[in-house]
Amino acid sequence: MVDFPVRSLDLSKFCIGQKDEQQLPMYDLYAVINHYGGMIGGHYTAYARLPSDKNSQRSDVGWRLFDDSTVTTVDESQVVTRYAYVLFYRRRNSPVDRPPRGPPHP
Repeated sequence: MVDFPVRSLDLSKFCIGQKDEQQLPMYDLYAVINHYGGMIGGHYTAYARLPSDKNSQRSDVGWRLFDDSTVTTVDESQVVTRYAYVLFYRRRNSPVDRPPRGPPHP
């Protein structure tokens, strides 16, 4: 199993240049795509959370498991599994641009 951090992935040893304490390349996980099965077939699920705009360590919406038409609330400890296939990280202290909200649906 590949172990990966949910919080505080530090990539500073892979970066060149000045290391400013405020600009450290520190990342927090916000989504994982899982694959169950083999090369020919299988099943995909995803874990995701909505990180806060101001602090990627906090969540506006906590961890959820998306499995076909089912969405389940899960604990952060369930996110790291041997089935993780693609990881999505967000850099700390990076600005977030959200699209403007449209009019509500009737």
